[in-house]
Formats: sequence, C-alpha cells, structure tokens
Amino acid sequence: MQNLVSILLVDDSPDDVELNLTAQVLAEMKADPNLSQIPVVILTTSQAEEDIVRSYDLGANCYISQPVDLAPLIKVAQAIDQFWFGIVQLPRAK
Repeated sequence: MQNLVSILLVDDSPDDVELNLTAQVLAEMKADPNLSQIPVVILTTSQAEEDIVRSYDLGANCYISQPVDLAPLIKVAQAIDQFWFGIVQLPRAK
C-alpha cells in the first residue's frame, strides 16, 4: 500500500479529550508498518513541558507551539513546508 500522506499535522489542544485522541492516533500510526514512517508534527497552543514530553514519548517527530495571529502562523506553515519538503529527506512511501 502506498502512502497518500507525506506528513501529518495534528492540531492538538491541551484538553483531555483531544490529548487522548492524539495519543490514539499516534499509537495506531506507529504500530502500522504502512504508516509508521510518516512524520507527525504537533501544532498546539500549549507550551507546557509535560505536553511536549508526552508528544515526543508518543512518537511525534516535531512539536510546535503555534502562534495565535495569522501572519506568524503563516510563517510557521512556510517554515514547516521548507523544512519537511525542502530540507529533510523522507523515506519513499512503502
């Protein structure tokens, strides 16, 4: 099966329901050989150390505290694009 996704951006929220959903998605992705190599970027408003650690412990590849205002958010999106699609070499889809 060929991956249709090159990268997954997860808009995470510090509330318990969202945290549990993010944990479930990451666990299922990392357990599936067809999905395990897809990079996962967590975008969140949280800057709490425990959220950062939890995300990396669950298998996230990147954790970004997203800005609230549009102009800085666009710059973050451009930086994500440049890094993941211009600098990093990702494995070919299985």
